[in-house]
Amino acid sequence: MKEERVAEEEIRMLLPARFAAGITSAPHVRDWYESIAEAVAMPGAWDAVWLSEFAPGDAVTELLCDRESLRWVHYSPTGVEHLPLDLFLANKVLLTNGAGLYAQPIAEHVVMCMLAARLNLHGLFRAQAAAAWEPEVESDNELSGSVALILGYGELGRAIATRLTALGVTVLAARRSGPILEIDGVVPANDWHERLPDVDFLVLTLPSTRETHGIIGPAELSAMKPGAWLVNVARGNLVDEPALVESLSGGHLGGAVLDAFVEEPLPSNHRLWQLENVIISPHSSWRSSRLGERQLALFNDNLARFLGGRALRNIVDPVAGY
Repeated sequence: MKEERVAEEEIRMLLPARFAAGITSAPHVRDWYESIAEAVAMPGAWDAVWLSEFAPGDAVTELLCDRESLRWVHYSPTGVEHLPLDLFLANKVLLTNGAGLYAQPIAEHVVMCMLAARLNLHGLFRAQAAAAWEPEVESDNELSGSVALILGYGELGRAIATRLTALGVTVLAARRSGPILEIDGVVPANDWHERLPDVDFLVLTLPSTRETHGIIGPAELSAMKPGAWLVNVARGNLVDEPALVESLSGGHLGGAVLDAFVEEPLPSNHRLWQLENVIISPHSSWRSSRLGERQLALFNDNLARFLGGRALRNIVDPVAGY
């Protein structure tokens, strides 16, 4: 998009009705929708559309078709791998996403689960259910002094690293683009494969792309330190699930914290449900009562940038896939 000021009377926008009271800029024409299905079915020619919740790829494809005036779509979720990115590229429609909106709750979820893993909270719950007074059930390990490797060092990775370093964890980090600054207090690990035997926790925050699909397979799991934990709060297809189950049930890995799975909902007969060394959450680590205010603040900022002809935040690269 060219960085030039846009006259407000020329702007038509399709926006979620639940945020109507919070839109700070006031383009001349605003249409409101109650659901993604309504947004897709609504006739109109818009310059910008805000999709504030998950939208199926076919719905977004329909939204993009025959909309020659459309220049910008803001998509509040983070994952865009299911969207028609080639169509955004072909139609020269700018796509922005909600990267960073979920960093706070997910980072807190990760810290909670890592503490639970280190101190054997599962064991304490089982003892409590059995009314068993067994002080030795709680692990005598400490999270402080452990080593964590974070794959994917965007806003979420940094949020996790900040909290872990405050708890005395040595944090290694690897990212596919851009430098990792020493001021962040983490150790760059571009050679992350070679560091796997050294880490107690491997934390995945990567997007789902062709390059990251299956990035943690049998070789990587075997290379991890015996007793180490895998933490996946990104996408299920980053991990070879059958290999993970084998490593967990065979005793090589200490356990896994899993918030994302290849098939969701996770089938009730899946082996992962049966393993005592797995902490499962139903892709819910992002949940926060403050999400709406963060969504609104990001959109209002980008809307002001759009109207003022300035560069937008969180622009998605359709070729890279994130």
